[in-house]
Amino acid sequence: MALATMCLGANAQKKWAYQADYDEGTAIVKDKDGKWGFIDEKGKVLGQMWRNVGYFQEGLARVMNEDEKWGFVDKTGTLVIPCQYVQTYFFSEGLVYVTTDYSHYGYIDKTGKLVIPMIFKEAKSFNGGKAKVTTEDGEEVYIDKTGKIIK
Repeated sequence: MALATMCLGANAQKKWAYQADYDEGTAIVKDKDGKWGFIDEKGKVLGQMWRNVGYFQEGLARVMNEDEKWGFVDKTGTLVIPCQYVQTYFFSEGLVYVTTDYSHYGYIDKTGKLVIPMIFKEAKSFNGGKAKVTTEDGEEVYIDKTGKIIK
């Protein structure tokens, strides 16, 4: 029985060109066609396969569509924030920086609402209630979660 289980396990791993370790009940996988997605602990694909994906953070994971735009899915694989950003990162403290054109960055919340306008030349993740950004004139400053510059 143990040998059969070991053989099945080895065959299951060969289904994917790549499979990450499970984290919080999901694992990132890559199929033989180069598409990325998520599986649950039973091996069921969650939602669809994508051009690229990132790990779950704060209940959401970033996904890239065929147009190379990023959005976010929840742990069921449901797209909850449409793929419309050319760059983004992981959620931190309920917010994530995004850009639609690489020239100006802002922050969205977990519903996809733009809560800090895209007015910064560069942006970093929030940590301890603040994030480092670069203003239009090239000054590096910290902002709070409302976008107000912290002195």
